[in-house]
Amino acid sequence: MARLLQLFGDILVFRAGPQDVPASVTLLVITLLASLLASMLVGLHAFAPALAVGRTLFETGLSAGLLVGLLRVYGYGERFLQSFTALCGVSAILALLAWPLFGIIVERPAEDGLAALAMLMLWLLFFWSLLVTAHILRNTLALRWTGGLLLALAYILLAAGVTELVLPVPESS
Repeated sequence: MARLLQLFGDILVFRAGPQDVPASVTLLVITLLASLLASMLVGLHAFAPALAVGRTLFETGLSAGLLVGLLRVYGYGERFLQSFTALCGVSAILALLAWPLFGIIVERPAEDGLAALAMLMLWLLFFWSLLVTAHILRNTLALRWTGGLLLALAYILLAAGVTELVLPVPESS
């Protein structure tokens, strides 16, 4: 287990890529469940439980579908297992890092210095997540950094946008 955490840590700092992840259905299921749980914990800070679960499941499924589509377009369909495992593994870690920050933001007034610092850290985590997604996509699809970054940005924005259209946040949340 420590070796796998080290591997996902190495992906997070660009020392490893999805090609270094073992092609294992069991590992995919473990990372997928970890990612779902961590994302739901974050979502529970902002949404009712049913909406947090629904948005997490929908966005994860949509992300998997987008990845399948990209892999088919680029002709690398066989890379799904490793690339989605990599995305799920790093997503779980990043969501766990974001979880306490969301708690600070929800519990404190906006003008509180700690809430402002937490918000800044969340933005940094978002940009780091964008870069890590770009790193995974560029390795998966054999792209240059700029291509990976543009695809990652489109990938993240499309997943978030479609999720918002399908499962909007009620105005009272």
